[in-house]
Amino acid sequence: MSKQMKFGLLPAAIAGALLSGNAFAGTEACIEISKTTASYTELAAADLYEGSACSYTGTSTDKDLLPNNSAKIAYELTKVADYDLEDITKTAYTGKASDDLSIVYVPTTDVPPAARLTFKLNNATFAVDENIIHLVKVEEDSQNPGSYIYTAVASSDGQVDGESTALFMVKSGVTVGAGTRLFLSTSNQPTALTGITTPGIHLEFTEECTVDQKVTLEVIDAKTDFGFVIAGAKTQAASDLVVAERQYQLAVEKNLPVGQLTLTVEADVNAEDPSQRKFFLTNTGAGELAPPAGGWDNQTTAKSVVWEAYFQNNFNSLDLAHVLRPEDKVLLDTNSPKYTGTAITLGALTQMTNATTALDKMTNSHLAANTNHVDFNETTEWATLNSSLTSYHFDAEEVFGPTDLTGADTDRALALVLATNGTTPMNFGYSVDAKFGMDLADVTGGLFTYHDTATSCNPTTPFAIDVNGAVLKVPYAYNTDKNWVRITNEHDTEAEVTVEVFDENDAAGDKRILTLAKIGADDSTVYKADAIIALYEAEIGRASSNRVSMTFTVTAPKDTVHGVSVQAIPGGVDRVLPVLDQNNWNQ
Repeated sequence: MSKQMKFGLLPAAIAGALLSGNAFAGTEACIEISKTTASYTELAAADLYEGSACSYTGTSTDKDLLPNNSAKIAYELTKVADYDLEDITKTAYTGKASDDLSIVYVPTTDVPPAARLTFKLNNATFAVDENIIHLVKVEEDSQNPGSYIYTAVASSDGQVDGESTALFMVKSGVTVGAGTRLFLSTSNQPTALTGITTPGIHLEFTEECTVDQKVTLEVIDAKTDFGFVIAGAKTQAASDLVVAERQYQLAVEKNLPVGQLTLTVEADVNAEDPSQRKFFLTNTGAGELAPPAGGWDNQTTAKSVVWEAYFQNNFNSLDLAHVLRPEDKVLLDTNSPKYTGTAITLGALTQMTNATTALDKMTNSHLAANTNHVDFNETTEWATLNSSLTSYHFDAEEVFGPTDLTGADTDRALALVLATNGTTPMNFGYSVDAKFGMDLADVTGGLFTYHDTATSCNPTTPFAIDVNGAVLKVPYAYNTDKNWVRITNEHDTEAEVTVEVFDENDAAGDKRILTLAKIGADDSTVYKADAIIALYEAEIGRASSNRVSMTFTVTAPKDTVHGVSVQAIPGGVDRVLPVLDQNNWNQ
């Protein structure tokens, strides 16, 4: 049988397409996503794309594919929402200029009549009241050059509204030529590009703290009515349709979210005379945020350390953004896993002029102009720290300023202040954790269901507080009165001693800082291992493994403190075990 005779057994439309030399020539289908139908001229919409694979390098005036220009929406608004792609800025709500989204399907091979094309949305469903979508072709009228004809060459078959997939059937007697641009439209008889109506979608980004979630569109199946796969009518990669980005985020550098850069202000409690653990060191090293390098002007002791960041409102960079309201709150969840003591309180500052810092070392208050204390729960400027998580809120207007309630990009300098009362000795060896979030008042009449932004996705550790005293590490100790540690304090002031025990059976939350007997000035004290382990077991409520490591902290200058670990063995002989320290002199 000849080749011509074999073709004769196929339907005429398919045989004609095969003989045309173009059928099934392409390797993939393409999807153009662009904002505003005006991205196209009618001439460009009617032009055929000539590639056999997708190359998104064109402009609205040539045949090449337009680069993806998906809609950008605030993550905070995307938990559940119907999104009208004909009004992607929701102008009535945001006040932004009106804009729409065009979706254009471009096969790179001829698609024969009665072909079946399956489109699939990821992370969304179609929201189409009409329950039907068309693929609309634009072509120049051969009888009237300069005029254009709009034709629906395929329509969805079956249920569309509420579904993530849509099956399109190419109309009988219609062959879609390779490179034809087909607009997705709920209107099947537009008379101009502006009459093409892009179908809406229903967003459901249910995962919390997963930012940069996307709605994508792809063509997962393309077959002739005989069931043959049409490779050039299927996409190889999904195209971004809608991208959710975080509108409100905490940053430790402008445009650099906390999640990408962890910064902790490390400060020491000053244990030496005359402070006696009532003040912080004024400078903890070059590059620390607070106090500034070199310390505060005209101040020898510091009653506070400061952690600075930026709270960003990325309103302008999003097509659809949340409009900040007076009812909105900035949330702060904070705790210190270890006890901070009664001397410490936490404050918050905000800078109202978009300055890079809330601080000014030249002022007596150390605060820059237009820096304000923010009230915790609208009642107090200072909050206590607890080992359990405590939730506070601030008025959004206090953080961002009243002028930002109309919608604007904002970087507000935001600072947390760890302050001592200057009279009570401070604890040390603890950190302070913080989680920031937003509580957005629903004033949109149910237009959106917000994400639970009360749970911050960017936890941070603003402060880590230590002491400038001596630290002695005992790598091995055994639960017996025959094992002891002798610590000598050559300083002329009495020193306090704490110890942290590390047990191989430790569970989460088992770490405890135990307070031991003080060491007098120019004196030595012996601490027996069994007594320390007994204190530890009483704190954690269970038995230890008997073999532990210990870290001692002594509130005296490190070079005036030394220690030795001893284990008595039968025969009246002492075995000396290693003790590690940070002293400047050689051991």
